[in-house]
This record gives sequence, structure tokens and C-alpha cells, in this order.
Amino acid sequence: MKFLPKSERSTDEPSDQTADRDESTDHPKSRRTTYLQGAAVFVVMFVTLWWLLSRGEEQTE
Repeated sequence: MKFLPKSERSTDEPSDQTADRDESTDHPKSRRTTYLQGAAVFVVMFVTLWWLLSRGEEQTE
């Protein structure tokens, strides 16, 4: 593969330095936020599954 020097790159291609700066400004989610989001998804999926399964039992009785 042949790499172009920075001076010969087109202006459409983002530079590596720009990508590095963008990544450093992004703040990762805290553990607490990630845990709460996971817990919320678990509760919603559990309740939905429980509701669907309980509906199926009522119809068979």
C-alpha cells in the first residue's frame, strides 16, 4: 500500500489528528449509568416476557 504525505491528501479525508481529538472529547459513560441502563433493559424485557407467557397460560385454561 502506498501512503500519501499529508500535503498530498485530499481535503475530503479527515486527518488522523482530527480523529484523535474527537475521540478525546467524548466522555465514556460512567459505570453507574451503564449499570442503570442495563438494569432498565433487563426489567423491561423480564416484564414483557412474563406478560406474554402469562397471556398464553390464560388462553389455554
